[in-house]
Amino acid sequence: MQYRTIPGLDDETSLLGFGCMRLPVDSSGQIDEAAATAMIDHAIANGVNYFDTAYGYHNEQSESFVGRALCSRHPRESFYLADKLPVWKTPDVESAEEVFQEQLGRMQTDYVDFHLLHALSKDRWEELKVNGVLDWQRQKKEEGIVHRIGFSFHDKPEVLKEILEYQHWDFCQLQINYLDWEQYQSKEMYELCLEHNVPVVVMEPIRGGSLANPHEDVISLFKSVAPDYSLAAVALRFVASLDKVTTVLSGMSEAVQVTENLETLGNFTGISPAEDEMYEQARAIFRTLPLIPCTSCQYCSICPQQIEMWELFTCYNNHISYNNIGSLVKYVREHDIEHLPPACIECYQCEEQCPQNIEIVKLI
Repeated sequence: MQYRTIPGLDDETSLLGFGCMRLPVDSSGQIDEAAATAMIDHAIANGVNYFDTAYGYHNEQSESFVGRALCSRHPRESFYLADKLPVWKTPDVESAEEVFQEQLGRMQTDYVDFHLLHALSKDRWEELKVNGVLDWQRQKKEEGIVHRIGFSFHDKPEVLKEILEYQHWDFCQLQINYLDWEQYQSKEMYELCLEHNVPVVVMEPIRGGSLANPHEDVISLFKSVAPDYSLAAVALRFVASLDKVTTVLSGMSEAVQVTENLETLGNFTGISPAEDEMYEQARAIFRTLPLIPCTSCQYCSICPQQIEMWELFTCYNNHISYNNIGSLVKYVREHDIEHLPPACIECYQCEEQCPQNIEIVKLI
């Protein structure tokens, strides 16, 4: 496994990080403990030392699974644990402390290596500046209960700039992939972090899995320029080529994905000029397609009408990208009318949670 030293810190994190957001599930939708545990063991055996979870992942079951499969079974000092405070649930210091203690209990640990304020946006940042949670997070670092402080981010570059300039941060987690590099200003935000000497952890390098099956014209391009790599590997290689990226998170749901990602990032040595040009050509192809920038994070699942917007958007994008309308037809047939778009009451709760700032109500 390749490791990267975080600038200004002593930490050496594996280039491949294990994201615990899309673990394998059983027929009831619960985490398949045996399969997921085997995947974690395989990753550790091959040098992965960075594991990322959050309060809400897998219907609030991810942290508890991490406790059972990771923290209680492997030496705590042998890996880095990243966890996120759900700032939308912590309007003050008291609630932040309560949630944090709950998280530690779930994960069966007494400290967090990399602690993030989850999914910051302009509105959430404005609240954090006055509710005391920023001071609380710094205090946890001083106490040694949190070793590094950072945040994950979903908004515009100007908001990121303000956050970076407000105080010292040990790291920042950004959504970066070859598609979002220019279209959704990932490049500008990455460069902002470099300017402020803030190391970057990458999330969504395969864009929720969608870049593992891109438009047929993109597939043809990749096969002609990089025939030795799978489509997922091509996506991972792009973000790994950014030398200030410390860890690339991959939300793996199958054992074969762990094996392939280990092969891709275990001995990564860089990309060629031809590959660099290939990514630009791929972006040009995607710019011609009217896609919805949904990553299937499912934050919109709070819908009181139980309309699964993320799944609808996935079906739509599948149709546009791959000329596949079957999944959309299947979705409509399998759902009652009270859980389809006409039932929307325009409460906008989904848009408040959406990291991509999609105009969900308008689009559905």
